[in-house]
This record gives sequence, structure tokens and C-alpha cells, in this order.
Amino acid sequence: AYEISACLVGSEMCIRDRVSTQSTGHEFLFSKKKLQKEPIMSEEVSGPTVFVGNLSFNTTEDDLRNAFAQYGNIRTVNIKSRGNRSLGYAFVEYESTEDANSAVQGMDEQLLNDRVIKVELVKSKGNVNRV
Repeated sequence: AYEISACLVGSEMCIRDRVSTQSTGHEFLFSKKKLQKEPIMSEEVSGPTVFVGNLSFNTTEDDLRNAFAQYGNIRTVNIKSRGNRSLGYAFVEYESTEDANSAVQGMDEQLLNDRVIKVELVKSKGNVNRV
């Protein structure tokens, strides 16, 4: 039997490939790789933008605007959806990179509408910003 398993540790992902044989009952670990987590990239953003994940499906754009406004001037808030149903993530665009960085620092792993959210700086294709 062949099995692939993965785990996320901090910002690194571990991948394990295993093969076990029924005849001997031995299990062999063929490789263990650590992959650097890729930044979220989007062609849809024009200014400094943060990705907000693990949102409650009941979270509104007003909820996000109210929660994130304390970190700076917001240009746009866009909850991604399919039809009328939220996909559980959004993008918040700020007027400055400093404001977006502050939002990542202040809101990542915080509680919003009974969910611990994940907040990351979006890297726009062709314009990679470092945090």
C-alpha cells in the first residue's frame, strides 16, 4: 500500500511518502520534504491587500470593514462567494502597505464572529511585496 500524508508546522509543510508491504508488514519512509508555504497571490488586487480566511459564512462586508478599519483606511472589502453562499474568505484592500501590514499583525489568529481567522498579506503577481 502507498500513502502520502502532510502536516503544516508553522509556515512549513511536511510531506511523507510511505510504502508498506502486506507480505512483511514493514513500513518504509521514502522521503520527508519541507516546503516553504507559498504566499497568496492574486491578479485581482491593485493596492495593498490582506487575505482573510476561515470566515464564518454569516460574516458580512460591514463586519469586516468594522473589524479592520482600526488599522487604516480601507479602499475595498470583498467577500468571495458562489451564488449567495460565502466561500469563507475575503480580501480587504488598504490605501497603504503600512496599514495592510498592521492589519496582518493585529488580526491574524483573532476571533471574528466566533471563528479564529487567518490574515495574510496578498502578493500581487508582478508586484511582490515583502512583509
